Amino acid sequence: MEFSVHLQGLHEFSFSSPIRRATSGLATIERRDIPPERIGLDGSYDHAGLSKRVTQLLAEQLSHLTVETLRISQRGQVVVICTRFGIAEEVIHPMVDSILQLEGAASVEINGRRHFGQGFTSAKR
Repeated sequence: MEFSVHLQGLHEFSFSSPIRRATSGLATIERRDIPPERIGLDGSYDHAGLSKRVTQLLAEQLSHLTVETLRISQRGQVVVICTRFGIAEEVIHPMVDSILQLEGAASVEINGRRHFGQGFTSAKR
């Protein structure tokens, strides 16, 4: 199985080995399948990998002050973005479309409203 991570404007990481070894302290962990939402910035397993890749993507696309006002996390394949300030609609749609291009992202939730890309939005939860 081959793992591949593509971050817009960044290097592509690819692993052709079916077993990925990660060393942490004294323990060696073998990973056969890393879910795409758990792939970190360096291509290894990271429980918050998707949210870290989203943070890096938005830091490149948005102003530094804007990214600092966002709290970005993940719930599985759902990227959760919380902010005390509103985000303009003309920023939300391109931002959501960019996030959904990342491997492992199924939808984006901004302040309780889920976005699926292409302008499709659900009501607040």
